[in-house]
Amino acid sequence: MKLKEREIKFRAYHKARKEVYPVSFINLDKKIVTLSIEKTINGEWYRTVTFDTIELMQYTGLKDNNDVDIYEGDIVEHLDGEYSFRGIVAYSPFGWYVESAEDSIAFEHFSDETN
Repeated sequence: MKLKEREIKFRAYHKARKEVYPVSFINLDKKIVTLSIEKTINGEWYRTVTFDTIELMQYTGLKDNNDVDIYEGDIVEHLDGEYSFRGIVAYSPFGWYVESAEDSIAFEHFSDETN
């Protein structure tokens, strides 16, 4: 049985700037992250920051209805009559789920794709 491969990537929420940036490089030993801050004519402009200035957000391997990547910490909404909800994407040892005010719902309960 071959497991489905999932792309592993991160983005970072910069706490002071209150903005989200793609992550280009993570150094776990030095606890630093290189962010792709801006695309320019000559390429990309990068900034290296420490772990304490950002919150890393892991890609879930899933996309929304508009083919946009879903990351940990994203707010998602599922509309399906009685089974509608809105919540924040989180991870547990059992997989990705959406934590709403009323409940925690695993992606497999409402998604066509599961990890």
